[in-house]
Amino acid sequence: MVISPFRMNSLASLTLIAPVTSKDNGFPLHIPIAEDNPIYGFVQVEGIQSVDLAARAASGSPR
Repeated sequence: MVISPFRMNSLASLTLIAPVTSKDNGFPLHIPIAEDNPIYGFVQVEGIQSVDLAARAASGSPR
């Protein structure tokens, strides 16, 4: 799941992402995704990573 704001993603090639799991393990850093969201699960906050979209030549990359 992309967790950095769209504005940040559009100005810089660095994007923050976090993994999502479907199981509630009761870990304090697994945050439930809102029920009205099409994605079901829990964001694993301890797994936040940064991805350089320009280095990966991703579509929509600002560079």
